[in-house]
Amino acid sequence: MTRRITQSQQILLQLMGKSLFRREPAIPEDADWAGVLREARQQAVLPLAFEAARPFLPPREAELLAERVDKLVVNNLYMDYDHVELHNCLQAAQIPYVVMKGSASAAYYPQPMLRMMGDVDFLVHQEDAERAGAALEFLGFRETAERDNPIHQAYLRDSDPTHRSEWELHWQPNGIPNNEAGERLRRMLADSIETGRLHETENGCYRIPDDAHHGLMLLIHTAMHLMHSGVGLR
Repeated sequence: MTRRITQSQQILLQLMGKSLFRREPAIPEDADWAGVLREARQQAVLPLAFEAARPFLPPREAELLAERVDKLVVNNLYMDYDHVELHNCLQAAQIPYVVMKGSASAAYYPQPMLRMMGDVDFLVHQEDAERAGAALEFLGFRETAERDNPIHQAYLRDSDPTHRSEWELHWQPNGIPNNEAGERLRRMLADSIETGRLHETENGCYRIPDDAHHGLMLLIHTAMHLMHSGVGLR
């Protein structure tokens, strides 16, 4: 059975079109803003939705949401500093890398700081994984699980009560199947680090994949989520 898209979901997509592509939304007069913003929170796109919805919202509701969104943007600023710190750390250790998914995706947004961020996923060559882990431990990170994952290791730094940093060190992107198609994908992504580019922000810079490699990583990641948990707008 096909599930029909709700009015709140339709409005949210209109708001995304305005924030990302500067398309003017057609907002109905009976818009259920509580439902729209609830959907935006579930989809992890509240800052983007609020930026586009602000002119249509009742003043008091806009004021309350602005406070919440400001906190999310501050968290994104912390995350951006994390990326710059990662770059400086790995550059000092002479370890080539690229950051995957989150901040690499945000680089395409008109206002990157409005994309809600999670942990930092970055890719190194497998032979550099031990040194990269040691560099993170020097910065105060600790491993959060046993070393039993074949493609990545998770690290956490929570000594600062105002900010929790979670970094995931990969030597292979998530979601590549262990079959012939997977082997072709590994060959296609083998030079992801060498073809990466420097992304500059107000706080500094870090390396992200080029468009082709990043697009392929996102397709693989999306396919994995579709099979196991579904995908969201973020």
